[in-house]
Parts: sequence; structure tokens; C-alpha cells
Amino acid sequence: MAAVDASYKVKDWLQGKTAITISDETIKSICVDRHVDPDEPYLHLGQREKDLCLADLYMFCVALPTSTATIDDKNGNWEHKEGSVTMSGSDRKHLRLLAYRLYRKWGIPIQSMSSVKFGVSGIRNRRR
Repeated sequence: MAAVDASYKVKDWLQGKTAITISDETIKSICVDRHVDPDEPYLHLGQREKDLCLADLYMFCVALPTSTATIDDKNGNWEHKEGSVTMSGSDRKHLRLLAYRLYRKWGIPIQSMSSVKFGVSGIRNRRR
């Protein structure tokens, strides 16, 4: 295992945990919600904070659109591409499972949408 130096920040670690490009604002929001400084060295973070930030990142990814488009920029000899990402239902399910495991590990209650029941109620026409 390669040694991690003190310049490796929490935000860099979170960005590296998924192939999906996550905005700096999203990373900052996840960190702030967990009372973590995104610029703090990764080595200073406790295991609980690491796990919960990672679980929150996974849940953010679950909420993303199924696919995103490719962005191409060109200017003379310079070229930059950001690839598209498609996430299947099984990908989402796997990320949600990983997040739930981390939440459970630290005793964080999980409210699952599977426990929510939807129904249809309508107006009945009563004959008089």
C-alpha cells in the first residue's frame, strides 16, 4: 500500500472514491454536513467521519440522473473531454447497499423508501 502524505486532502479522497465527476460544491456540502473540513488532511480524519462522508457520497450518486452527456472542448491544439456516465439500476442498488452498511456500522438510522406505501384514493360517485 502506498503511503499517503499530509497534502492528500479529504476532498481529494472523496473525489477518488467514484468514477463519477462530483463537483467541488457537492464535496464541500457533504463534508460540511458531517462537520469535516474538505481541505483537512485525510490522515487526520477518524474512521467514523471517513465512513459517513463516503456513505453520503454514495447516496448522492444514487440520486444522480441515470446518464450524463459528454462535454468536449477544443481550442487549437488543446483538447479536453469529460466522458458520459451511465448508471444502471444494479449500480444504484449496489451503491445504496454500501451506504446503508456504513450507516448501520455507526448506528445511523436508515429510512428506506421501500417502507413507504403509496395508494390511490379517489372520489366515489354516490347515487342519490
